[in-house]
Amino acid sequence: MLHVILLASAALSQSVSQFRRGPPALAALTVKYDSSRAVAIVTELAQRSIGALPEAEGTARLKSSVLELLAPYGDPALGVPSATFDEIDAKCRALEARNPTGASTAVAALDGAWRVRFSDAPPPSNGALGPLRGRAFQIVDVASRTYRNELSLFGGAVQLSLAATFEQPSASKAALRVAFRTLTATLGGVALPSIQFPTGTERTWLLTYTDADTRVVRAGVDGGRSTARELGLIKQGEGESPDSYAVTLIAP
Repeated sequence: MLHVILLASAALSQSVSQFRRGPPALAALTVKYDSSRAVAIVTELAQRSIGALPEAEGTARLKSSVLELLAPYGDPALGVPSATFDEIDAKCRALEARNPTGASTAVAALDGAWRVRFSDAPPPSNGALGPLRGRAFQIVDVASRTYRNELSLFGGAVQLSLAATFEQPSASKAALRVAFRTLTATLGGVALPSIQFPTGTERTWLLTYTDADTRVVRAGVDGGRSTARELGLIKQGEGESPDSYAVTLIAP
């Protein structure tokens, strides 16, 4: 099963401070193709190659059309129908074909705060806690090789913060290995004791598209431990491949 993650950056310090007062969230995606969408993508790529469609214009249009497809399903988008998944996936693959960021600079390009708009990873990574929709940010600190997934519910009265570390195993590949470290809940401004993730709770991120304000990432457990699986929240084997899940983060 293939899944796609689209993310966009809120790298301004104002965005980070706004998030700390009460952040955003994530949602889901499954991937398929049909011949008509494939033809549309090939046609657009051909138009761009002969100068009929400027690169920047085509890329901007792809990104805005993904947001338009997600808009009817809330922010973050939840319950996206499979037919809409297909359209989103086709547009994300077209973006990936234009990826302006190589493996050597992929990690540096992640620095900042990224707002989650859609993911098919298990909760709370999809921006929800059960049926409750929240707002989520992923805040990446490249210098320390750390990031936090921040989920805010009820206007910030309830907040969850997942702390993780990451490394780039190969400088020739735009892929990261991330390790979950702790999960902390804050209720009414009072932080509860952090929960430590078991050793080996890890994921692979494939950084398939990154620019100044947008990321497309494919991710999966890829041999790591999965707390959701161990608790019976997802099926055995689900999410195992390194391109299993999708997350969408977009700047406000």
